[in-house]
Amino acid sequence: MSLTQRRAVSTRALTDSFGNFNSFEQHDAQELCRKMFEHLDDLQQQMESEAENSSASATLDDIFAGTAVNYLKSMSTDHNRQVPEKFLDLEVWAGT
Repeated sequence: MSLTQRRAVSTRALTDSFGNFNSFEQHDAQELCRKMFEHLDDLQQQMESEAENSSASATLDDIFAGTAVNYLKSMSTDHNRQVPEKFLDLEVWAGT
């Protein structure tokens, strides 16, 4: 059901650049995004270590990361606990 006569573009060079990423397995968009972030973070660290006077630039975490706090409260005691967790993507519950 193609609407164009163009041929598909190979993504081999892109997926090979990620290193340990098996392009023969099925991956979802979240896994691809995570792998791209990891690869970009590695490249940024490499460039910063090679630069003599590295200025403070925004990292991927500065741009894309957030913190979610899981709040646990005991129903039988006054004990409660907050556990912060870093995230790069959000899970959205779509249940009924």
